[in-house]
Amino acid sequence: VCDSPPFLSWYRIAASILCTTMSEAEIAAKAITFIDHTTLNDSDTVDSVTKFVEARLDCKPAPAAFCIFPQFVKAIKPILKEKAPHIKLACVVNFPLGQDGVDKTVKDTTQAVADGADEIDMVIDYKEFREDPVGSKPKVTALVKAVCDAAHAKGVAVKGRYMGHLTHTTHR
Repeated sequence: VCDSPPFLSWYRIAASILCTTMSEAEIAAKAITFIDHTTLNDSDTVDSVTKFVEARLDCKPAPAAFCIFPQFVKAIKPILKEKAPHIKLACVVNFPLGQDGVDKTVKDTTQAVADGADEIDMVIDYKEFREDPVGSKPKVTALVKAVCDAAHAKGVAVKGRYMGHLTHTTHR
């Protein structure tokens, strides 16, 4: 899991940028601490997400976070709190295309934060953002940030088409 192709690709990019006195092993160890382990599948269940997280708890060094759907935060947060409190729990809302609407996005965010999410990744409609980067979704963005409380919020512009399966490692 820790030597998956997405990580290795990101590692090579980081290595070329960080070309200093650090060894390749030191660069790899540092790079993985900026990576989220992500599962965003239509078929995800509490059981499959739990297995996904537990299979990756022993990665050394640890990933920055696990990124999951809002409905799984309540089940996964206690696992991380007990076994890996240093790993953050990120939750994606308004996924996959950024078109869920204000009410659903705010509801999902509110529930995820209440259930223990450390970070909210809100998907922004890429096409709408390209057409109007200043005016794109200011209301939903402001409302999501307002309900985030102590959780960190960030916007994610998704370019491309979601095909119903996303289990991978993403970089920060």
